[in-house]
Amino acid sequence: MDDISIRDLIYNIIEQNKEIYIKKNAQIQLDIDKLPDNYSADQKMLDHCLTNIIGNAVKYSPENALIKILGSRVGNKILIKVIDNGIGIPKAELNNIGEKFYRAKNTLKISGTGIGLYLTKYFIKLHKGEVLIQSIEGKGTEVTVVLSISNNE
Repeated sequence: MDDISIRDLIYNIIEQNKEIYIKKNAQIQLDIDKLPDNYSADQKMLDHCLTNIIGNAVKYSPENALIKILGSRVGNKILIKVIDNGIGIPKAELNNIGEKFYRAKNTLKISGTGIGLYLTKYFIKLHKGEVLIQSIEGKGTEVTVVLSISNNE
């Protein structure tokens, strides 16, 4: 585990994937100034998780979509929210999202393996955190990564 800046990590992910966002004409709106300067984490794992969540927001949203990335600290928790106005997840399938190889029925025409969110949830759990998903089919999805801050940070 290293001390990393989640803010810098998010900026780097956006920079590294800007071709994808440009291709879909996606607008990324950031409000991450309230994230703490340092967090003890495995940078590669956290990079994978945030890249997957942000990538899914773009992938499952229409052209010209607005993707919001919000970051804050509430008590001893770090919250990173990625909000899109994409296809959403059917309510009946929401509890299955993040299971290995599971893909919602409304995503089957879009390429994917059903392993990305599974790994994301697993890696976040290794950081003693959790991934919360709220979604309305046809309206969009909000994915929140909750990370705990130990007392010495």
